[in-house]
Amino acid sequence: MLPLPCVFVVMLGMTTHSENLTGVQKELWYFIHDEDARNILEVIIQKMNEIGDGSERIRQWRDEVQAFIPSDTKYEEKYWVAAYILHLSATTKETIHEFINIKQEISSLKNELSELEEEIEETEFEVAELENDLEHKEYELSSIYYEMRYGDKGSEDYEEELEELEDYEDEEEDPEVLEIEIQELNDALEAMESDLGYLYYKRNDMWNRLCELQYKREKLLANLKEIGEHLVVS
Repeated sequence: MLPLPCVFVVMLGMTTHSENLTGVQKELWYFIHDEDARNILEVIIQKMNEIGDGSERIRQWRDEVQAFIPSDTKYEEKYWVAAYILHLSATTKETIHEFINIKQEISSLKNELSELEEEIEETEFEVAELENDLEHKEYELSSIYYEMRYGDKGSEDYEEELEELEDYEDEEEDPEVLEIEIQELNDALEAMESDLGYLYYKRNDMWNRLCELQYKREKLLANLKEIGEHLVVS
């Protein structure tokens, strides 16, 4: 398998239970389960720690976010509160939605790429098998022709062997049959190599799209981080 032409972060897909989440809960879930996005939440958490538990607004946000925290979450409450605060910021809504859409598209493309890699691997195996069959048939045909032309004419069995070669009661050793089979293998190989070339092209196109999405994702994360750093939490 060829290496990817660019480096992109492996995005975590949604687990089965997340399919039943509400819109807000799903938004919070995406941020908490994304390693880079959690770095932004850490900034907000630090601000919350600096303010302490005396803030009425923080207590209110903590109460409100309880409705969105799944019972099976492995992340602490503070991450859900920080994600909720980011969600409530009017300046982040459009950026958050774009970030989630890109994250979902990256996840979908990665699944498609995985399936495509399997298809490429299977096609490469079939091409290799055809090449082996073709090589075997060509060798078999060349051996027959060589025997017909350069066989040991002085041997006692030469005439009998020549008659057997010319009769070809076994179609598998008939030069005409072999030539037809070789042509069919060449045609099949040409078609399969053409299909494989298309799969390579499709894979490269998907890689390029993933790189573009990852670049956009990084820019959105940078914007969200800047918003998080200037967010008023009090």
